[in-house]
Order: sequence, then structure tokens, then C-alpha cells
Amino acid sequence: MRRYATVILSTLILTIGLVLSAPAALAQPVCGSHQSIAENLKKSYTETPVSMGITSGGGIIEAFSSPKGTWTLVITQ
Repeated sequence: MRRYATVILSTLILTIGLVLSAPAALAQPVCGSHQSIAENLKKSYTETPVSMGITSGGGIIEAFSSPKGTWTLVITQ
């Protein structure tokens, strides 16, 4: 039983350490016309639109993705 508690405590401490040392997401809000942002995403990151929807506030949300695995969400209001 004591070994089981030690394993659980060690796992918990490791998990907390990993969460606290994880890098923050690189969200960088940018404003501009839809056309210029879409062109910049294609030129700079080879991202193209893969999905589109409507937000609860009536805006349009698009997901752009690249073959490298990068992605960007664009909200047009």
C-alpha cells in the first residue's frame, strides 16, 4: 500500500511540474481585411481554409491549416 501511495504522489508531482513548465500558447491577435490575412497565411505558412462556421454572435469563423500541421483560427465580424 505504501509503494502504491509513493507512485501516485510521484506521478502527481511530475504532472504538476510538467504543467507549470509548459510553454504558453503563441496566440497573436492580428486585425486586417479578410483577404489580406488569408493571403498572408497562405504566403507565410502555406495555410489554406479547411473549415468554416458561424459564431453565436453572427461572425464567421474559419480554420486554416497547413501540411506541416500549423493552424490558425480567423474570426471575421
